[in-house]
Amino acid sequence: MSDGSAKVWPGEDFKMDSLESEETPECKDTVKDDQETTADSSPEPGAEPEAATPSCPANHIYVLDPIAVRRMTNPVTARQRGETQTRLRDLLLQHQHLASPYPLRPYPADMAQRWKKLRLKFPNFSEVLDLLEKRYALALLRRGTPVSFPPLLLLGDPGVGKTAFSKALSKEIGLFYGEIQMSGLTEAFTISGLDVGWSSGNPGRVFEYVSAARHANPLLLLDEFDKCSQGGSGGDPHAPFHVLLERHSAQHFEDMAIRLPADMRWINWVATANEPLAIPASLLSRFRRIVVPKPSRTQMTAVINSVYEEKRDSVTNGDLFARKLDQSIVELLLELTPRAVGLVIEEAMGACAKRSRRGRFLRIT
Repeated sequence: MSDGSAKVWPGEDFKMDSLESEETPECKDTVKDDQETTADSSPEPGAEPEAATPSCPANHIYVLDPIAVRRMTNPVTARQRGETQTRLRDLLLQHQHLASPYPLRPYPADMAQRWKKLRLKFPNFSEVLDLLEKRYALALLRRGTPVSFPPLLLLGDPGVGKTAFSKALSKEIGLFYGEIQMSGLTEAFTISGLDVGWSSGNPGRVFEYVSAARHANPLLLLDEFDKCSQGGSGGDPHAPFHVLLERHSAQHFEDMAIRLPADMRWINWVATANEPLAIPASLLSRFRRIVVPKPSRTQMTAVINSVYEEKRDSVTNGDLFARKLDQSIVELLLELTPRAVGLVIEEAMGACAKRSRRGRFLRIT
């Protein structure tokens, strides 16, 4: 498995923030809290006088405090404080868009049809989709409400489609997708960053994904959340999620490299696991846990056809293959898991291409 490199609310009822006014309250609150955390008792030599923080438009937030970022990227201040401060300044300049009003993405206008599409492709995820559609119904009460759902923990046997579903969900909802492979992860700084005082200091995956997303509510997948180390010299990889999975604390999440509180409360979290007992109880309580069953034989027919359609669209020259699988092939695949079906179909497409003459329409047999 991966070493933690990238490939992408609490357990109690989520209370949706009011977005009635044209000025998003979160922006001012975040700026005020961050100023208290980062402000010096006196202005830095060479620093410009601080102006009032501009208000955010509706459905936007400040991920980073713009006043603090402006102060910490002041070239005079950075030079006076030395090499580490200069590195921090350069890092903040790379991510300075997070100190401007950052959008919260709403649901697509045709989301009702997209839910139907997801149900057809993932019939064994009906319980997950029921929960998500209820959140969608709440969002419809006010136009433009951002996509937001509680942290989900998808439990189930290997290969039932948990990761594939998460990718498809982000695509249909229109959110940036980031994936963190938790299996084998042995240090916390992969998640929460490493101080720039170290030569290898850089932000963690969470901060990097939010910066890359260009919106503040991406979907981030924690794959195999039950399989990371319980902590070593680099810290417990689970530890940062005690902050990130609670809205009130995620609003002030501090990446060790950035050294400023960042508003991460709008991230939509999905975690996958096979063994929930391997996850700390303090984190389990922060998730909505849903056991994803293996598809029934009837459901598997839809899954197989969906997987074939996806492979036909993604495999090189897949459009040269027949639009539908023969029913005899579908019958042979019914006892496999959705993951195994994808591997078998992709291999069969390659074998079919190898034995066929160029220019002929291809059909798996």
